[in-house]
Formats: sequence, structure tokens, C-alpha cells
Amino acid sequence: MDFHQTRADVGFTHQLRMKGEELAHEHQRDEDAHRQVPALRMIRLHAQSLRAPRPDDIDQLDETQGSKRDGEKRRTAIIQAIDEEIAAELEKVKTAAEAKARQMGDYEKVRLQEETNRKLSHSVVETGAELAARRSEIAQEVFDTCEERLAAFTAKPEYADYLKKSADALLAPLHADKAVFYARPQDVEAAKSAVPAGCEVTADTTIRLGGLRAKCGAVEADDTLDMKLEAQKDWFLQNSGMSIAL
Repeated sequence: MDFHQTRADVGFTHQLRMKGEELAHEHQRDEDAHRQVPALRMIRLHAQSLRAPRPDDIDQLDETQGSKRDGEKRRTAIIQAIDEEIAAELEKVKTAAEAKARQMGDYEKVRLQEETNRKLSHSVVETGAELAARRSEIAQEVFDTCEERLAAFTAKPEYADYLKKSADALLAPLHADKAVFYARPQDVEAAKSAVPAGCEVTADTTIRLGGLRAKCGAVEADDTLDMKLEAQKDWFLQNSGMSIAL
């Protein structure tokens, strides 16, 4: 091998190595720079966001914040007005419901009172009718017994003396010595013996129980057992405690 050629090859190789190292350093710098670009960009954007606001920005911000405050006030006022209106309507509904409840309560009280009065009145009428019927039954039973006793009395000898006393008593209110006497048909003969002389005795079928009735002119006096028992019926109903007050 030629010495000069070998030396030239060595020099060329050294130059190639140096050039390669230089290119490698440049490539590394490019990669480092490329990696630093996003970080620098973020720092720049952050710095821009932190810059002092301009006067126009401040005015716009104040206007925006003022609008927000005004809007908030209006919203609050509207909500308050709606709440007040709702509360007022609820109070109206409550008042109307309470009034209706009172009205219904009063109506129900009146209805119940009327129903109670109606039932009570109906019950009183029914009870009164039952008591009246029973009173009549009792009175009839009493006077049926009285009639039986009177019938038994008119069959006794003492009945003739009773007729004589009755005839004398009847002339007094007539203010007369003579009169026409009336007796039941079966008592005519006994009555003729009982009345004063010269007086007429006439049969009267309206007399059922006995006794006498007398007439002089237009004046008439009644002392029959029928009349006396009827008077006793009135007295009995008034004084026996069996009267009914409705």
C-alpha cells in the first residue's frame, strides 16, 4: 500500500467522523427545540391571559356585571311577586273552603235539627194517639162497669124510692106543682107511683139507664141516670189524671 494514499484515507475518515458528529449535534438541537415549542406556547398563552385588562375590557366587564346584577334583582322581584300572588290565592282558597265548611256544617245542623223535630213530632203524634186510644179504652171499661152497677141498682126495691125523690126534686127548678115526666118504658109503672098526683108519665126510649126527666111548658129538667153518668164521664176525664196535653 502507498503511504501517501493511506494517510489521505485516514484524513478523509477523520473528516467524515467530525461531519457526522456535527450533524448529530444539530439534529439533537432541533429535537430539543421541537420539544420546547409546546411548552413555550403554553407559557405564552398563560402570560397573555394574565396580562392587565385594557380600559375597554374593564368597561365591558362592569357593564356585564351590572346587567347581571339588574337581571338578578328583576328575577328576585318576579319570584317574590309570584310567591306573594300564590300565597294570596292560597289564602283565598283557604278562606272559601273554611266558609263552605262552616256553611255545610250549619246546613247539616239545621237539617239534623229539622229531621229530629220531624221524628219527634211524628213520635209525639203517634204516642198521643196511642195514649188517647188507651184512655178511651180505660174510660169505657170504667163506665161499662158503672152501667152494670146502675142496671143492678134499678132492679132493686130501693129504686122506687129513688124515683119518688127524683120527681120531687125535678118540680123545684120548674117552679110548678105539676109537670109531664118521662121515663124509660120499663120504668113507667114505677114512675106513676113516684110522681105527684095529677102528673102525667110518658115512656121515652132515649132514656137507657133509668131515672126521670120533667117538662113544664118550655122549661125542662133532667135527672136521669144517663145524664148523671155522662156528667161523671166528663169529670172523670178531667180529674182522673188521664188527660193528654200535646
